Amino acid sequence: MRELLAYTIRGAELDSSERDPPPHCHPGTRVSILEDAKRFFQDLEPLNKVLWLCGPAGVGKSAIVQTIAESLNESTSEADPRFGAAIFFSRPNRRDNPKHIFTTIAYQLSVRYPFYRQYIAAGLANDPLFLDKSMSEQFKRLIVQPFADQRLYRGQKPLVILLDGLDECDGDREQMNIVLLICRFVLQHPDVPLLWVIASRPEPHIRDTFHHPDISTAFTKVNIPIDSDEACKDVEKYLRKAFEEIKQNYPECFSETVQWPTETQILAICAAVLGLFAFAATVRRFVEDAEHGDPISQLEEVLTVIKRTHEQGDKSSRNPLATLDALYIRVLSSIPEDLYPTTAHILFEVSRPGRSPFLLLANFLGLAQNKAYSALRKLHSLLSIPSPKDAEYDRVLVYHASFTDFVRDSNRSGRYCMTACDSEFDLDVIDLPWPVENANETRRRLLLKACTVIGPFLPGIMQQPPPLPLPTLIEILKKLDIAKLTLLADHFLFFHDFLRYVQKFARSRISLETGLTTLIPMGKLDRSSVNMEASAHAYCLEKCLNDGSNPSIHVRGATVKIRGLILKTAAGVYGRSRPSAQIEACLSDVYVANGALNEERMCPLLTDFDDLRVREPSKEVIIWGNGKKRVIMLEQKFRDDTESGLIKYKLLYLMPYPETS
Repeated sequence: MRELLAYTIRGAELDSSERDPPPHCHPGTRVSILEDAKRFFQDLEPLNKVLWLCGPAGVGKSAIVQTIAESLNESTSEADPRFGAAIFFSRPNRRDNPKHIFTTIAYQLSVRYPFYRQYIAAGLANDPLFLDKSMSEQFKRLIVQPFADQRLYRGQKPLVILLDGLDECDGDREQMNIVLLICRFVLQHPDVPLLWVIASRPEPHIRDTFHHPDISTAFTKVNIPIDSDEACKDVEKYLRKAFEEIKQNYPECFSETVQWPTETQILAICAAVLGLFAFAATVRRFVEDAEHGDPISQLEEVLTVIKRTHEQGDKSSRNPLATLDALYIRVLSSIPEDLYPTTAHILFEVSRPGRSPFLLLANFLGLAQNKAYSALRKLHSLLSIPSPKDAEYDRVLVYHASFTDFVRDSNRSGRYCMTACDSEFDLDVIDLPWPVENANETRRRLLLKACTVIGPFLPGIMQQPPPLPLPTLIEILKKLDIAKLTLLADHFLFFHDFLRYVQKFARSRISLETGLTTLIPMGKLDRSSVNMEASAHAYCLEKCLNDGSNPSIHVRGATVKIRGLILKTAAGVYGRSRPSAQIEACLSDVYVANGALNEERMCPLLTDFDDLRVREPSKEVIIWGNGKKRVIMLEQKFRDDTESGLIKYKLLYLMPYPETS
C-alpha cells in the first residue's frame, strides 16, 4: 500500500482534509439533477454505464458530485450501488496529474475492498515497476484485469467511480484518453459491475470525444446550464440561508427591527449571480469576511460592483462571468498599491505547478511571516490561507478554478493578470525570513524549489524557449548565490545535477552576452581577490566499473582522498551512464567537501588551484555572477591510464571571487 500511496493524487479523495469543507448541494437544491443521477444508477441500459455531468464553470458540478458520492458512501439501501472511489481534480491546487488517475482509484479501492488489496499486493510483488507504466497499461492492469478478466468483484451491486472536474486534469490529450479508455471498457465489457460518473466543462475536445461514433452509446449526458429556472431558484435559496447565518454570526451589526438584506438587495444579487454557485459562494465569503467584520458594508460593495457591471450593458453580457470578474477585480483593488507586488508574487507562485506549503513559499520569496500574511489579508474570500501553526505543511488553496482562469486571462483581469514577468525570485535561500524549527529541512526544500524553477530550463535553453521569458530567467540567475547554495550540498544530492546544468549554460552565448558569466584564462585571475573566509566547494563525480571494482580511488568508509583533498560521500549510486564498448554500465559516486579556504582541510584545493595557474595559464575558467556573489567555476577531468582513456573522475571547484569596489 505504501508503494501505491506514492502514486496517488493527494488531497483529491472524497473526505480529504485538503478539501475540507467540501462543496455540497444545499438542502432542497439541485433536486432534478440528483434525481437524474439516481435514475441512472437504478435504470441501467446494458451498455450505458457512464454518466456525464456537463456544465460551464461555476454552476456547482463539484457540489453535485460530492453530494452523490457522500450519498453512495453513506447509503445502506439495497437498491443503491456501492461507492468505489472518487477523484476531485483541481488545476489551481495541483490535483491534476494524469499519470496518477488510475493509481489513485486503485489506492482507494484497496483501502475499501480486501479482494482488490490482495490483487494489488500480488501485482506489485510480480512487477514493482508497473505503477510507472503508461496510462493505458495502468488502466489494463488496475481495471480491466481485476474486474473483467479475473472477475474478482462478486458483489451484487455495482461499484461507482466518480471523476469530478476532468477538464482540470493536466493535458487535453490525456483528458480525451481517459474518456476513451472508460467508454471503450464499458462497451467491451457490458457485464462488469462498474459505473462511472464524469463531471466536466463542455470543452470542445471532451465533447467531441464523448460523441465519437465508437463510444457514443456508452454514456448518459446530464446538462447543468447556468441560468435554468431550477439553478436560479437554488442559488436564491442558498443565498437566503447564507445571509441568515451571517446575521447570526454578527449579531452586533444588526438591529432586530431592520431587515437585512432587503428583498430588493437579494433579488439584485440573484439576478446578477444567475445560476453560478461559484459566484454565490464568493459573495458569501466576501460578505462574511472576518478580516473586515462588517457584512453590511461588504454587501454594499457587492451591490456597487453589480450596478457598475450592469451599466456596461451589452459589453458585459457577452461574458457570463463578467460580474464575477468585476467582483474579483474589486477584491484585488482593495490591496494597497505598495503591498500588491508582494501579493502578485504569492499569487503567481500559487498558480504555478508544484506543491509548496505556505511557509516554504514565503521563505522562497524572502517574506517574513508578518509580510506574507499581510499580503494576503484581503483575499480570504478567494483563497484558503493556512494558519501560522499549519503553514509549515499546508498550502494556500484557491477556492474555485474560475479565479485562476481570471488572473491568467489578460482580457478578463487586465493589470491584475499574473504572468511570469510579474514575479521576481530571491534565491538567497540560506537565510529564512520566516523562522521554523526544522531549518535544515526547510532549506533543503527551498533549494529543491529553486532547482525546480530554474534547473530544467538550462540544458535546452539554446534549442527551445524556456517556460519563463529569457530576460526573467537571466535576472533569476543573476540573483543566484551559488556559494551559499553549496552549503546545502551535503544534504541535497540534486544540487549536483543543478550544478551541471549551470555549467552547461554558463558557456552559452546567451550567458556570455548578458554578462551573467565570463571566461577568463587561469593566468589572468587575481589571486588576491579569492575570498579566503567564505565557503568554497569541491565536488567529485567518480565513475567505476559495474562489477564494483574501483581502480582509481581507494574509498575508506564515508570519505575519499583525491589530490590531497578529503571529501565525504554525498550519496551512494548516483546514476547510470549509457552503455559503451569498454564498460557495459557505469556507476557514479558523488563526493563533496565544503569549507573556507583558510581552513587546513581545504588547503589542498587552494594548492591545486595555484598549481594550475602556473602549469596551465591559458586554461579558461568560468566566472559566474557579479558583486559579492561572484564565484570561480573550475572543472578538471582525470582519465585512466589504459588505451580507452575513459574519464575516471571529474572535480569541480567553486571558489568565492567577489568583485572589489
